[in-house]
Amino acid sequence: MDLVDTWLCIIGTLLIGVGATIWWGNGNKTAALWCVAFPGVVMLLVAAGLQIQHRFIDKKSNVALEEALNRQQSPANLQKPELRLSMSGANVFTPDAQDVRERLTGIALNVKVWNTGTPCVATDWSLAVIAQGKTPALAQLTRIPEHLSLGGPINSTVIRASDALDVKTSANPISAQPVDGTLLFYVQLKRAVVLQPSTRLELTVTDIYGTKTLTSQIMGDWLQR
Repeated sequence: MDLVDTWLCIIGTLLIGVGATIWWGNGNKTAALWCVAFPGVVMLLVAAGLQIQHRFIDKKSNVALEEALNRQQSPANLQKPELRLSMSGANVFTPDAQDVRERLTGIALNVKVWNTGTPCVATDWSLAVIAQGKTPALAQLTRIPEHLSLGGPINSTVIRASDALDVKTSANPISAQPVDGTLLFYVQLKRAVVLQPSTRLELTVTDIYGTKTLTSQIMGDWLQR
C-alpha cells in the first residue's frame, strides 16, 4: 500500500465516522449522508480499486521477471563445457609382473586436454584399442604408482603419480589453459598387435554433464615420426 492509498483509507474512514456521528446526532441527516459519509465511501472504494490494480501490476511484473530468468537459465542460453583432446605420443610396454606380462600390454599415453566452454572437471577416461582383424578391446585405466619404469622399444621412460592426467582433471576444473599429463592403461592384447601400424587408439573423456569427447590416433602415424 502506497502513500495515496493510505491517506484515502484514513480520510475515507474519518468521513464515514463523522457522517455517522452527524446522522445519529441532531445534525442534518441528508448532509451527513451525501456530503460527508458518501465521499468517505467513495474514497474507500477508490483505495480498494488502487490496491487491486497494484496487485495485478505486481503479479504481471513477477511473471515477466520469472519468465526472463527462466529464459536466461534455459539450457539453450547456458554455455556448456567444450573439451578438446590431443595425444602427442604413447609408450607401449610389457609389464614386469610375471602374472600379467603374458596377458596384458601397458599403454602410457601423453595427452593434452583443454576447454573452450565453461570450466568443468573430467569424470571418466576410456581407451579403445582397435587392431586389424581383432575385436575392439577396451583398455583398463590404472592408477599410476609413485614411480614406474616403462621399457619402450627405443628409450626407457619413467612416469610418476604426479603425471597422472586423470587425477589432475578430476581435482581441478579444465579451462582454456591446456593441461598435460599421462594416462596409464592396460589392454588384453599382445604388444606386437598394439604396435601394428594399422592399430587405432580411440581416447574418450567424459565431463561432469556426461558429454563425451573423443580423439583417435593411428599407431603408424606415430611410428613414422
